[in-house]
Order: sequence, then structure tokens, then C-alpha cells
Amino acid sequence: MPLLRVALLATLLVFVLYGRETMSAFVPSGDSEVSAAIDRSSGGGDVGAAARMLGKHAAAMAEASMAVKELSDPDHAVEVATDRWGGLLDSYAEVRALGLAVLVGLPLVWILLGFGAAYASFAFVARKLGEGGVAIARGWLGLVSTAAPLLTVITGDLIWPSLPAEWVLVPAVWVVASAAMQRVVDENAPAWNATILALCGTVAGMAASLVLFQLDPLGVQATVASW
Repeated sequence: MPLLRVALLATLLVFVLYGRETMSAFVPSGDSEVSAAIDRSSGGGDVGAAARMLGKHAAAMAEASMAVKELSDPDHAVEVATDRWGGLLDSYAEVRALGLAVLVGLPLVWILLGFGAAYASFAFVARKLGEGGVAIARGWLGLVSTAAPLLTVITGDLIWPSLPAEWVLVPAVWVVASAAMQRVVDENAPAWNATILALCGTVAGMAASLVLFQLDPLGVQATVASW
């Protein structure tokens, strides 16, 4: 079990939480600058500039290596995951007014345009807006429904109650409205199938989070309680 915790937590955190930062350290974006500096030095340019550039990227590699080594400790990985999730919620809380305007405003405009097109007899436009709305909302709900159980396992905390309501309610309303939009222009459109699957998937994600929270398969809750 400790080996499973180490492997799962290290892999998830490196590629999900630390993904962009860590990979940018392994594959520095300034490699072309290093090559250019070396070319200049080989042509009689500044050798010191090339040496400094190489030193900079060597330090980045060392820092990334240290991050991976620290994440091999499951207790440290749990702490990092908890801090990152809490930081994300705190950051969103600071800009929640703007977040609400964007997350509610864009789907609302989309829905109004779709129904407007439907009742103005622009069936093709309404159908495409309906299909696009269902696809985006389903993807949104699928992302939340998958991330919540995963974060519950990693952090040992039941994630759903801490999620901002608009992260779930907005896509749920959007998928239903988009399905209805399709049925307005085509009574035989199989829109409700996708809608029901999306909503059932969300409920399944909630249930999975609750079960995983109760089971605590990686023993994270005991780790957190010992801090």
C-alpha cells in the first residue's frame, strides 16, 4: 500500500498539478537561446554568456529533480495537493464576481441566440448552437465529475461541498436548454439521450466522491489528521 500511494500520488501530482511547471523545467523553453549563445561563442563571441545560459538551465533541471524527489514522499504529496486545491478555491473566490459574469453570461447569450434563431426559422443555426451547447456542457460536467472523485482521493476531503455552485449548475442548465433548443427545430433529435447521460454522470461523480471519501483508499485522512 505505501508503494501504491507513492506511485499514484507522485504521478498524479507531477502530471496534473505540477504538469506545466515541471515539464517546462525538463524541457526549457530557452533551448534556442542556449544554442544561439553557443553558436556566438564558437564564432568568437561571448563564451561567458553561453556558460551563464547553460548554468541557468542546469539549475532549472536540478530544481525540477528536487520537486519530483519531494513528491515521492506521499505525505508531502498530500500536503501539496491540499495546498494547491485550497489555493485554487481562494484565487477563484477573489474574482468570483467576474467568474460569475463569464460563466453565466456566455451560456446565457448562447442559449438566447439559439432560441432566437429557432423561432426566427433559422433552423440550421439553432441546431448547431444546440449541438455545440450540449457538447460543451457535457464536457464541462464530465471534467468536474471526474476531477472531484480524483481530488477526493488525493486530498482526503469531500470535494463536492466546496465546489462553487456555478461550476455545476451552469453546465447542467446549459445542457438541458441546448437539448430543448434542438427539439424545437427537430422533434426527432436525440438530444435528451446526451442530456440524461450528462446529468447521470454528474450524479455518479457525486456518489463516487462520497464512496471514496468513506473508503479513503490511500489513507490520506489519517495522514492529514496526524499533521
